[in-house]
Amino acid sequence: MKLRLFRVRPDAGAESGQAMLEFILAFPPILVLILMIMEFAFYANVTQFAQYAAFAAARARLVADDSAAAQAAALAMIPFADTGTLSSISLDAAAAAKRADAASKWAALAQKEYKRSPALTGANNRIYNSYGWQTDTWCRLYKGNDQSASSTDFTYVKSGVCFTYPLRVQSLAALSAFIIRLKDRTATDASPSSLFGGATDRLAPPTSKDYWVRADTIRRQSGLYVVPVIKGCLLGKR
Repeated sequence: MKLRLFRVRPDAGAESGQAMLEFILAFPPILVLILMIMEFAFYANVTQFAQYAAFAAARARLVADDSAAAQAAALAMIPFADTGTLSSISLDAAAAAKRADAASKWAALAQKEYKRSPALTGANNRIYNSYGWQTDTWCRLYKGNDQSASSTDFTYVKSGVCFTYPLRVQSLAALSAFIIRLKDRTATDASPSSLFGGATDRLAPPTSKDYWVRADTIRRQSGLYVVPVIKGCLLGKR
C-alpha cells in the first residue's frame, strides 16, 4: 500500500509582484549609472580634444601669431561646437574680434565639407560659434627664464584653451555639472596663473577669466548646462 506524500506549497499570491517590485527598485539607479557613464565618457573625450586644441594653438603660435593660435584651437574643437546661436551671451572684446575675424576667413575657404551644412552661415555656423562663447585661447612667447621673448630668442610658448562644453545627457546635466564643478573648480579657476607671469600653474587661464562664471551665465540665459574644459600646452622653439 503506497502512501501519497503531500507537499505544502506556499500561497502563490503571497509572492505576486515581487519581481516587479525588485525591478522598480533596481532599474532607476542602474539607469542613472549608465547615463552617468555615458556623460563622463563624452566629457573625457572632449578633454582629450581640448588638450589637442591647446597643442595646436601652441604650435600655430610658434610659427605665426596669437590670431593663428586662436584659429587652430577653434578648428580642433569643431566636432564639439554647437550649431545654434546664443545671441544673448555677451562676449568680451577679444573674443568678439576673434569671432568676426574667424567668420570672415572661414567663409572664404573652398572646403565647404568642413561645415556641418553649407546652408548654415553666419551665426548658425559651427565655426562661428566655436570662436565665440565656446572656445577661448590664450598664448604667449617666453624666454627660458620666463621673460617675454622675441622671435630671435631661445623661447617656448605657453598656450591654453577653454572650451565651454555643452553637456550631452540633459536628463542628468545638473548632477553632472555639479560633480564636475566640485572636482575641477577652485576658489577661482583663473587664480593660479603664470601664463603672463604669476603663481603656481603656468598653463592656467589669465587671472581676468573665470570660466565657471561664464558657464553659469550661459545656463541662466539659455537653460543649457555647460562646463568649462581647460587645458594647456608648453612647446619649445630655438
